[in-house]
Amino acid sequence: MNSYRFGRFELQVEERLLLGDDRRLRLGARASALLLALIERRGEAVSKEALLQRVWPHAPVDDNKLEVQVAGLRKLLGRHVIGTVPGRGYRLAVDVQMPQPAAAPGKGTGPAGLPSPAGALLGRSHELAELLRQLQSQRLVTVTGAAGIGKTMLAQAAARAHGATLRDGVVWVDLSPIAGPDLVVNLVAQTLHIEAAADTLFATVVAQLRRRELLLVLDNAEHVPQAVGALAGALAAAADVHVLITSQAPIKIDGELVFRLDPLSVPEPDATPEQAQAHGAVALFVDQATAVERHFALTPQNTARVIELCRRLDGLPLAIKLAAARMHLFGVDGLAARLSHRLDLLKRAAPDVPPRQRSLSAALSWSCNLLSAQAQTVLRRLGTFVGGFSAALAAGVAGDAQLDRWTIEDALEELLDHSLVVADRDEPARYRLLESVRAYALQLLDAAGEAHAVRRRHAQALQTLFAALDEAQWNPGVVKVPSLTPCAAEIGNLRAALDWCFEHDGALGVAILSVVGVYFEVVGLMSEGRMRCEQFAPFAVENTVSALTSAAFCTVRASLLVNNDNRAGVVLAQSAADSFRALGDTVRLQRALLYSLNMSCKAISREAGRRVLDEMMAIEDPTWPPRMRLETLTAASIVLHAEGRHEEALKTQEKSIALARQAGLDPGFGPANLAYSYLEAGHAERAISMAREALSAQARGFGDADTLALAILTLALLFSGRSEEAHGPVARFFEVCEDKQSWNVVRVFADVLALFAASEGRCHTAARLLGYSDHIRAELGNRAPALARAREQAIATVARSLDPTTIESCRAQGAKLGVEAVVALTRQTDDSPCPRKGSESVFG
Repeated sequence: MNSYRFGRFELQVEERLLLGDDRRLRLGARASALLLALIERRGEAVSKEALLQRVWPHAPVDDNKLEVQVAGLRKLLGRHVIGTVPGRGYRLAVDVQMPQPAAAPGKGTGPAGLPSPAGALLGRSHELAELLRQLQSQRLVTVTGAAGIGKTMLAQAAARAHGATLRDGVVWVDLSPIAGPDLVVNLVAQTLHIEAAADTLFATVVAQLRRRELLLVLDNAEHVPQAVGALAGALAAAADVHVLITSQAPIKIDGELVFRLDPLSVPEPDATPEQAQAHGAVALFVDQATAVERHFALTPQNTARVIELCRRLDGLPLAIKLAAARMHLFGVDGLAARLSHRLDLLKRAAPDVPPRQRSLSAALSWSCNLLSAQAQTVLRRLGTFVGGFSAALAAGVAGDAQLDRWTIEDALEELLDHSLVVADRDEPARYRLLESVRAYALQLLDAAGEAHAVRRRHAQALQTLFAALDEAQWNPGVVKVPSLTPCAAEIGNLRAALDWCFEHDGALGVAILSVVGVYFEVVGLMSEGRMRCEQFAPFAVENTVSALTSAAFCTVRASLLVNNDNRAGVVLAQSAADSFRALGDTVRLQRALLYSLNMSCKAISREAGRRVLDEMMAIEDPTWPPRMRLETLTAASIVLHAEGRHEEALKTQEKSIALARQAGLDPGFGPANLAYSYLEAGHAERAISMAREALSAQARGFGDADTLALAILTLALLFSGRSEEAHGPVARFFEVCEDKQSWNVVRVFADVLALFAASEGRCHTAARLLGYSDHIRAELGNRAPALARAREQAIATVARSLDPTTIESCRAQGAKLGVEAVVALTRQTDDSPCPRKGSESVFG
C-alpha cells in the first residue's frame, strides 16, 4: 500500500508527495514521517515520545521541534486535521481511506465472490485496518456487535482487500435466510457447487475447503452458532483457510478472536462542519441525507443539531440510515423532535433489504428472539435504568422469585455477548443500554404488564443503595466512609425514581430523599435537591413515614438551605434536632446541630451558634471515629469566626485538615474552608496559595467547594490590590456555576462581585450589585466578616465616584435583579446605566 487518502488530500508515501487543492507538494522527510505515523494510528492519541522516536530515531531532540513540524502540517492541511490530546500527544482527526490492493496475478475472488457493497464504508478506516491485520495472523475472527452496527459492510470491505491476496479468493455465505442449524453446511455446499450424500456432505465440504487457499466468510451467524462453530472448528487444521464470521455474539470455540465493533464516532457538540464530518456518524448521516434530499448540506447553522441527533441515535449506522432516509419529510429538527417515538419513526419500506433491516424495531426484535427466556425478561426490566447501572442494581430491579442474583448475572453476560448491553470501561463495572435498545426494552416491559412493579423495584433499589451509603455516614463503627463519587453516575436513575414516586408513592420518594442529602452536595446539585424536597414535603406527614425518616428528611431540607434561606433552614434543622433527641439518636443529632449552628450564626446571632456548639461538644463521644469528630471541629471554626476570633478559628481549621489527612479521609470542603480562615485571619497571600491548592486538588470539586475556593481566591486577590489577576477566577467561578447549574453561590458572594466591579472602576455596576446583596440578606442573614469587609470597601469606592442620588437609584435597581441578571451585569466590561437588554435570560 503506497498511498493514503484523507479529507481532500492524498499522501503518496514513497514519493513523499502530498496531493490536494490542485497542488503537488513534496514533503520533507520529517514532515512525511510524522504524518505517516499519525495516519498509521489514525483515531488514536500518539504520544510525543512515540512521535519523537519515529521522526528523529537517532537524534535526541526536544518537544519544540515536534511542535514546529505539527504547526507546519496544520498550516498545509488545516488545523482540524491534527488534533491535540491534552497531556497525551496528537491524533489524526479525519477519516482515512485505504486503497484496495490490486489482485496478484492468478488470484481473484474465487468461485463465490462478494456481494455488491450497499454503499461507501464511512468512519471505519481504523477498524478496517485493524481487522485486516487480524486476518493476516488469525485463522478465525468473529466480528460482533449490535444489530445494525455495520458488521456486514466491514466484513465485505475486509474480504475484498484480503481475498484479493489469496489464490482462491473469497467464499461468501449469507446465513440470514436459513431457519435452522442443519442448513448451514447445505448452504455452504450450494455456494461452492458441491454435491454429496447427506451423510457425507459435512466431510465433503470440509475436505474441499481444506484444499484451497481462501477466506470463508459466514455472515449473520448469530442464530446458528453451534453449526457455524462445528464447521469453523473442523477447518482449524487447514493451513490455507481463514474464516471470518459476523454475528451479534461470539461463537465461543477454541481459536476464535472476537473483534467487537463499536458504534460510529460522534464529534463534540461544538465541532465545526469540517471537523464533524470527519466522524463516522455525521459522515454517514450526511451521505444518506443527501441521497434523499440533494439540497441538504452540513452548515454552521445545523451542525450542532446533526451532532446531537447522531448522539441520540447512539452512533448506530442502521438507526442513522433510517433517520436520514426521512430527512425529506421532517428535516433535522423534525427528526430530533420525533426521536422520543424512535421505534415508530425509524422504519422504511425498502424491498431490496432484508425484512429485519427495514425498521429499527424489526432489527431489535430479531436480536431479542435469539435470547434465552431469562435474558429477554432481564432485558426488558433493565429498560427502567437511565444512564447505566451496576450489577447489584440490576439484581435489585430485574430479580424476583424466579430470577436470583446468579441467574441475572448469567443473563447479563448473555446480553453483553449479544451487544444489547454495553459495558463501560469503569471500575467497578458499570453497564448501560443504548438508547434505541432501551426504548425497545420499555416497549416490551409495557407489553408484559410489568412496568408498574418493576419501576417500584427500581425506586426501592435506589433507596436501598443510598440508604447503605447514608448508614455508613452515621454508623460510628465505620472508620472510613465509602466514597460517594461513583454515585454521581446515578443521577439519571435518581431523577427517574423520584419522578415515578411523585406520581405513585410519595412516601417512598420521601424515604429516598431522606438519605440523599450529602449526595446532592457532592454532585453540586443543591438547587435541584431543594426543588425535589419542596416537591415531596407534603408527603412527609404523620402516619405516612416513620419518625426517623421524617427527621432525616428535615435534616436534608435544612442542609440544602444553607446560604440559600438560612432563617428557614434554622427552623428545619432545629425541628430535626428535636426529633433526634426524642429518638435518642446522638449521631444524627450531631449533624442536625451542625446545620443549625451554621445557619444560626448567620440568621440569628453568634450567641445562638455558641449555644449549639456547646451541645455538640457535650454529646460528642470520644470513641467516635475521626470523620465524626470533624463535625465538631468544623462547627467550632464557624463560631470562632463569628466571634471575631479568627486566629483561633484558623488553628481549629488546620487541626481539622490534619485529622482528615491522618485518617485518610476526603477533606471535602476542608481546603477551601482553610483558605477562608487564612483570609479572615489577615493572611491574604496564604489564602491565595491555599485556595489554588484547593482548586488543583479537585477535578470537579466536592459540592460547591470549588466555587467557594474561587470566591475566596478572588476576594484575597482584591484585598491584596491584584484586581487584574481576579479576572480569571471570576470567569471560572461563573463557568463552574453554569456547569453545575449551581447559581445559589452567586447570591452568597454578591459582595465579592460588587468589590470586583468597583476595583475596575465600574461603579454603577458595583452599586447595583450592592443593592442586590443587601436585598437578598433578608434570606441569607448576617454576612461573614470577610464579606462585610468587601462590602465596606466597595461602598467606599463607589462613594468616591458617584453622587448619593445616583448611588441610591442604582441600589434600588439592583434590589430588583435576579441571579441571571447579576451574572450578566458582572460579566459586562462597560459600566452602562442599565443592564443590557435580554441579559437576564442568558444564564438561567
